[in-house]
Amino acid sequence: MRFLAGLLTAAAVLMVASANAFAAELKFTGPSGGEIRFSGTPTVRCGPWEPGVRRQAVFVELRNANRAWQLRAVLADVSAGQRIRFPTSIVDTHPRGALLFVAQHRPVIEASTNEEEASGWLAFSAASCQPGATVSFTVHSLLGSELFEGRKVRVDGSFTGVVD
Repeated sequence: MRFLAGLLTAAAVLMVASANAFAAELKFTGPSGGEIRFSGTPTVRCGPWEPGVRRQAVFVELRNANRAWQLRAVLADVSAGQRIRFPTSIVDTHPRGALLFVAQHRPVIEASTNEEEASGWLAFSAASCQPGATVSFTVHSLLGSELFEGRKVRVDGSFTGVVD
């Protein structure tokens, strides 16, 4: 829940969508088999994993009125073509690898690759924190619920964007 609060709080800071070129062919499938749709342009940026944690991370995120998704990846742990397998067991003070998170208000969904029910993988083909650099990844995963008896989300596809 703390992660969702941080994700939604950051939305106030990042409401302006990136004007850079991007290609997102990501499909988010909810527990009933219906697609969870997002509109807008994902933002690509870099910074510390979270306040007070110095690990440099690349963030790809998209926020809509009642739903959001975010990918955080430790830049030092991302090698082109190397698969990051899920589930992960990321501790925010010592992050490693990547974390993919999806949230929706109605019906309530909070799911991530950091839950034991998660499975699948993510692979970057390009990642950098230089402004204007390309960030590109492919993902095939099932995100486990962060809520008791919550709903899982399937995420499949690819993304390419440019660091702001």
